[in-house]
Amino acid sequence: AAFSYLSPWKQKGWKGQLLRDWQSSLIIHAETAYPLTPFTQQFAVLSGQLVAQYPNLVAGVPLYLDDPSVPGGRRINRAAFIAPAAGTQGNVGRNSLRGLPIYQADVALQRLFSINERFKLTLRGEAFNVFNHANFDTPEANMADTAFGQPRQMLGRGLGGLSPIYQIGGPRSIQLALRLDF
Repeated sequence: AAFSYLSPWKQKGWKGQLLRDWQSSLIIHAETAYPLTPFTQQFAVLSGQLVAQYPNLVAGVPLYLDDPSVPGGRRINRAAFIAPAAGTQGNVGRNSLRGLPIYQADVALQRLFSINERFKLTLRGEAFNVFNHANFDTPEANMADTAFGQPRQMLGRGLGGLSPIYQIGGPRSIQLALRLDF
């Protein structure tokens, strides 16, 4: 959701000079967790390659465990899965599990100064992830890995591309800008 508000103050005098032409913005980003598929690896004798296999689901065992010692406070339960027979796929469906949800609020405040008809100056400040909510990347899906079911890094680092500071899931960060339009 995105919200924007432009100050309606248009009066003259020192109060008008101080309070007019301010604009504030708020962006709230909330997502359900990214999907993942647990897998095991098996060495294929004929081709000499590692082949990913979906495991079998163990009936009656919970898929997730609350664990305050792991990032996000929840992990995927390794005991809920067993490796399938060699050369077969298990009964766990593709994208059948979920990682952790994402929540972030970004705010901006800016002021436009009209110097004259030709020149305008904009002062802008932005704060990303204002509440510094920890957003974690998708948990490790390889059952052979010791970190199976736990996220290894923050979401901002797992997305690639631009600096993780300014991406969804990065730590709280602030930037200031000054722009001259002519």
